[in-house]
Amino acid sequence: MDLVERIRSGNKRTLSKLITEVEYDTETGREALRELYKYTGNAHVVGITGSPGVGKSTLVARIVKELRKREISVGVVAVDPSSPFTGGAILGDRIRMQELACDPEVFIRSVSSSAGTVGRTTKNIIRVLDAAGKDVIVIETIGAGQVDLDVLNVADTKVIVLMPESGDEIQMIKAGLLEIGDVYVINKADLENAARTKSQLSLAIKERDGWIPEIVMTIATSGEGVEKLVDAIFAHKKHLEDSSNLRKGRLEAVKSEVVEILVEKLKMRFYEKFSNARYSDIFEQVLDKELDPFTAAELIEKEEGL
Repeated sequence: MDLVERIRSGNKRTLSKLITEVEYDTETGREALRELYKYTGNAHVVGITGSPGVGKSTLVARIVKELRKREISVGVVAVDPSSPFTGGAILGDRIRMQELACDPEVFIRSVSSSAGTVGRTTKNIIRVLDAAGKDVIVIETIGAGQVDLDVLNVADTKVIVLMPESGDEIQMIKAGLLEIGDVYVINKADLENAARTKSQLSLAIKERDGWIPEIVMTIATSGEGVEKLVDAIFAHKKHLEDSSNLRKGRLEAVKSEVVEILVEKLKMRFYEKFSNARYSDIFEQVLDKELDPFTAAELIEKEEGL
């Protein structure tokens, strides 16, 4: 049985090995991704983000359990905080969800957030899990910063997790989360002022592409509200499928990714050219303040015929 067949059969050992190849961007990983690409596009990708401390990891574990009750195969990609020195992920999410990892229909992988290509790596891991036959793939990000928003661009359904009286309302607006959320969760709903937080949020969110984002109250530690949350995720999935917005969103994601790859290739070509002395005079003039960087870029652009 070749690599593609083993991945398609959901072999966990092969999945782990291939994802490692993908993370290190090896030729083996790239070739496998090319071969597997035609088998992708079937999984529904759910992105989950929110400020640290709102209970995302506990909530994700509960979501996975609920999906398994419904006999749905699940992949989890957890973007972990990582060491700035080693780049190694803390893997806290996998520790919290270790009991789920024993299920043959659940595959959990952590990705180090220190990697500059975390967005691309996440996309490729999702593709591997998609080709392996996972019905739903959950991405959990470490917070609500720019890197997290970039990662969420690959998700079909974006779930924003908040908690009462945590200042999340202000942080949410700053991060632009009002514009991207499809489902909002107020976790730790047993805390005081949960109802007020829901009321404030309901006034702030607006209909987008024919969908009014749902607000779900949960208590992840007990599992309360998680069934309703999963129902809301599938309601959004149905809306996307019934409206053509699923294809529209994925098309925009494809355009963005192809442009990203092209830009990276062009950067590499320029760096190769700049390694010789061809433009050294221009760089010297910029350093000596005889030219500004914008004019220098225009000169190089003209020289290259761009």
